[in-house]
Formats: sequence, C-alpha cells, structure tokens
Amino acid sequence: MPAVVASNLFIGLALVALLYFGRELFVPVVLALLLSFVLAPVVRLFRRLYAGRVGSVLAAVALAFLLIFGLSAIMTQQVAQLAENLPAIS
Repeated sequence: MPAVVASNLFIGLALVALLYFGRELFVPVVLALLLSFVLAPVVRLFRRLYAGRVGSVLAAVALAFLLIFGLSAIMTQQVAQLAENLPAIS
C-alpha cells in the first residue's frame, strides 16, 4: 500500500510540474479550443448560408475580431471618460 501512495504522489507532483512549466504552451492552446467551441455555431450558420468551409471560418473569425475590438474600443472610451471625470468625483 505505501508503494501505491508513493507512486500516486509522484504522478501527482509530476503532473503539477508539467502543468506549471508547460503553462506558456497550454494557456494559448486552451484558449484556442474555447474560442473554437464558441465560434462553431457561427461557422455552422455561415455554412448553411452556402459560404463554404473556408469562407465560413474566415467570416466567423472576422466577426469575432470585430466584436472583440469593438468591445475593447467601448471599454477604452469608458475608462478614459472615467479617468477624465475622476477629479470631479473625489
């Protein structure tokens, strides 16, 4: 029984070390997977509209970038406006 506990502990520590040192690789891969799951319904919608596979993917990615950059622009404007009004608030 102690050998099983020791081997499980070693495997657990090795897994934690692998995740710690591999985070620079795993984080972008996980984010790409999550983004692909989010964009899959949009791609299917464009494919139903007879856009083709490549066109559907390009349109979905372009739409996602427009959405992300649009929201970033709005948030940047709001933060700049808050920073401008901060002296009057305090």
